[in-house]
Amino acid sequence: MEEELFSIGKFSKICSISIQALRYYDKIGLLKPKFIDKESSYRFYGVEQIVIVMIIQKMAALGLSLNEIGVFLQKNDMVGIKNIFEQKRYELKEQINELLYADKSFELYINNINMLDNADFSCIEIKRIPKRDVIYLKRTIELNENGFAKLFNDFEQILEIKKNSTIGNPMAIYHGERILGMPCDIQLCMEIKDPCDIEYNYKVIPEGYYLSKMHLGAHFNKPKTYEQLIEYANNNKLTIIGDPVEVYYIDISITRNPEDFITEIQIPIKSVLTL
Repeated sequence: MEEELFSIGKFSKICSISIQALRYYDKIGLLKPKFIDKESSYRFYGVEQIVIVMIIQKMAALGLSLNEIGVFLQKNDMVGIKNIFEQKRYELKEQINELLYADKSFELYINNINMLDNADFSCIEIKRIPKRDVIYLKRTIELNENGFAKLFNDFEQILEIKKNSTIGNPMAIYHGERILGMPCDIQLCMEIKDPCDIEYNYKVIPEGYYLSKMHLGAHFNKPKTYEQLIEYANNNKLTIIGDPVEVYYIDISITRNPEDFITEIQIPIKSVLTL
């Protein structure tokens, strides 16, 4: 009995695939026609090739590239097929993690931008803040916008590797005097979920009471906010017991306009229960 063959046009309709796709599959060797007429160069396909198109379409819908599908079609054993699926599943999980991190980051950025309208930049308050497990990068930089830009850029290289383990906004701990344009020791920090999985510098910002105020604007204007906090501490007989922490809600990582920067300045103080 003579085998039934389909012209490329009819075969494309049977398989719900374009003629252009079939020609491309032929070109790259993914699916060759069963027969090509030597005189007319017309392509013809066999019934058994319908299943091959079904497999190609199914695997493409699952995210396999045409090269990967070509390898898949060469596998006749379940172990080889399983290995392909396991590798693809691993890649999908990595992509899912990337998307979850992006979604978390966008949510954080949106909430931070909303602070431009919702935050009270005149309020000074005392906060009890839980301990924070952080990774950090310590540098001596000049206190200006260029110094901060270089520091943030260096820290981003670390965060790119550990990004799925980090939470919240970047922070900085200042050591010594903070004089604009002068060198200062800074630890740029990011809170992490699991302190057991540490490959970089790690420390704990201790739990405690902090005198806090939100600062709107460029870094060079922060001394005024520090003066307000220190004056408040003196007037209320609060004892400062450590180096200040700055939390960056809007910074150079999402805007080039320093007037939109939002920084929370936190100064550790002696427990209010012992005052």
